[in-house]
Amino acid sequence: MCFRPTVVADVLPKLNPEEVEDVLTFRGVLEPAAASLATGARLSPAQRSHLLKALDEVSRASTGEYRPKDARFHVAIAEVVGSPSLAHAVADVRSKASDLLDRIPLLEPNLEHSNRQHQDIVDAILRGDVEGAERASQDHLHGTASLLRDFLAPT
Repeated sequence: MCFRPTVVADVLPKLNPEEVEDVLTFRGVLEPAAASLATGARLSPAQRSHLLKALDEVSRASTGEYRPKDARFHVAIAEVVGSPSLAHAVADVRSKASDLLDRIPLLEPNLEHSNRQHQDIVDAILRGDVEGAERASQDHLHGTASLLRDFLAPT
């Protein structure tokens, strides 16, 4: 018998698996592209500061503040690219991802790992490592997608 703790997902309306995969797929394409583009942009001091502030805020966030700060961090990456359409698309897909994430528990080891991955993404962006930023973003999103699939999979 497989033990799975009761989580918020167990008491919320059931999800359509195709919709979940749509969110994860779109996010998996969009956010690494945003990280890559942010790396290739010539970031002004204000843009660098904006990105570092968002990173600092999510890194310092309490468990209760973590998800909104995390969403803000991901949107900040797109914002520094300078494309309002990209920032809007990332905000939209991140909102959908947040709805999914709200269905699972916040686990401290996962948050610590996520914060290390956020740092890796920003480090790659700031050093101009396009491939590294894209790869770090992909790794981060892959981990989040796996976590969501594990918790939200039909039982």
